[in-house]
Amino acid sequence: MTSLRERKLVAAFALLILAATLALSGCKRSSTSRISPSELAADVLDARVKAVKQNSSDPPFEEVERRLADLYGNSRRQADEAVVILMSFYLGEHNGEELYENLLSRGPRMIPIIERYLQEQPALVTQYPKEIQLERDTTVMFLKEASEILKVQAGARHVSNTEVETAPLRQQTGSCKLTLVHRLQVKFPDDLIQTGETYRNMPVLRVDIEEDGAITNAQLIQPSGIKRLDALLLQNVSQWKYAARPGCGVVQSNIAITVDWMAAQ
Repeated sequence: MTSLRERKLVAAFALLILAATLALSGCKRSSTSRISPSELAADVLDARVKAVKQNSSDPPFEEVERRLADLYGNSRRQADEAVVILMSFYLGEHNGEELYENLLSRGPRMIPIIERYLQEQPALVTQYPKEIQLERDTTVMFLKEASEILKVQAGARHVSNTEVETAPLRQQTGSCKLTLVHRLQVKFPDDLIQTGETYRNMPVLRVDIEEDGAITNAQLIQPSGIKRLDALLLQNVSQWKYAARPGCGVVQSNIAITVDWMAAQ
């Protein structure tokens, strides 16, 4: 039978082990909290570069995905910024979609970080090969869209401005190049968003642009998530005008509309 003294020694030894474990855990957490956003992003990018070098035609993404999963599970401010930094890089189509969704899932606290990186490129961009970098215009487009989605999540309800980008399905050059010369400004009411709706994407329209610059056959190919907003844009676009392009024929084009949201005034 174990004596009282032996039981006390076993208990004391167990407490010592527990204390040492907690101390090591605390050190690890402290060390993790000191990792910079750039270091967290570089951890993913290093795996991406290695994967591409191993097999450029079909790179193994398992390690990239594992490191991304670790980043997604990190809710610290440094991880928030690392996610935005990674938006400047091509990590694969599936990984890119998940990265964007994780950015949105972190909520409106991401807005100041996004606004910062809309003004400046991450320093890491110059440290990695071009083949894993996204075009700056592409990154800016995604970050702008994310910022507006998060503003609505934070309570913004007033459309302050809209910007458009025309992307013809068939390249137009020279005198056939598309130039928007007239666009009516829409006055959007502050009660656009109905119960159960939220802003999910920049709306995208598809139109036919005639030789005389008129728009016909307008349709919505990517809804914003807000029915009244989409309806007003679809109604308004038929009154836009492009410069005449004699002899160029009718061209189908996508029109992406960036919506700037702000708190209702």
